[in-house]
Amino acid sequence: MRINTHLTKKNIFLACLLSLPGLPLLAACSGADAQSPQPAATRRQAAGVGKDGALTVSAADTRLNRYAVLGADANAGNTSLKLSGTPGLGVDALQPLEPGDLLLIIQMQGAALSAVNSASFGEVTDLGSAGLYEFIDVASVDAANSRVTVNSGCGGLKNSYQTSGHVQVIRVPQYTELTVSAAGSVVAKPWNGQTGGVIAVQVALTATLDGLLDASATGFRGGERN
Repeated sequence: MRINTHLTKKNIFLACLLSLPGLPLLAACSGADAQSPQPAATRRQAAGVGKDGALTVSAADTRLNRYAVLGADANAGNTSLKLSGTPGLGVDALQPLEPGDLLLIIQMQGAALSAVNSASFGEVTDLGSAGLYEFIDVASVDAANSRVTVNSGCGGLKNSYQTSGHVQVIRVPQYTELTVSAAGSVVAKPWNGQTGGVIAVQVALTATLDGLLDASATGFRGGERN
């Protein structure tokens, strides 16, 4: 795999999985906690690598990901995910979705912060499950019940996730090659409290970035001024 980057600008909140020949990556075996990411050497390749073919992005503000919301708590070892039953937030938001597709599950919130009226106000007192994430590949899809079964070859999910922490389930395209032209850009859906703020792609061979992968100002929303 080669990455040719000719232009990088702005702040980017980017989750990006790029496969290396000789060091393939298996989604169901790829996870990390918020403090100790799993070493790359322990990962393996997802079965659907490159299934979305080659893509050239020549238009500005192109979104490559589709975003859904976890509808029920998921525990480490689980082999299925219950997504939201709300239209536009469940399996329907990820369609078309089929076996071999790659998903990123990521918990956006869930840390406890200090509310003491002192210099420590706002400090993280318990990280909880905030920041946990993993890549998983789809085994089957039950659209009627908004449920996705995932690859169980590596023991199911590596982490536990709480819906109270606003967990996203994101479809990650699997390209053989990705080119972003100088006039093009890949952007994240702006975070709305439930989904957004993340760009995630998998490229098997060459990623050529003459344009932008840009998640500027699409992360957490600012507070309101009183």
